[in-house]
Amino acid sequence: MHLDSAPAAIEEAGIAIMEILYVLIPVSVLLVLAILAVLGWSVHSGQFEDIEQEGLRILQDEQKDKSKVEVHQK
Repeated sequence: MHLDSAPAAIEEAGIAIMEILYVLIPVSVLLVLAILAVLGWSVHSGQFEDIEQEGLRILQDEQKDKSKVEVHQK
């Protein structure tokens, strides 16, 4: 390897790294916009209206459904 070719190889690698940034930056911006759109949709559609009730619903349905299952199994 000649000493003159080393700086040229480093410069070419630097150019390749810069070229990938032209792809990565718009892709990351689009990904952030997509995440914000999904979050906005979930907030406006009522997904976060009553979070605590869902935890209680799991406990309450178990007692109500138990009597229904026993009736259907007999």
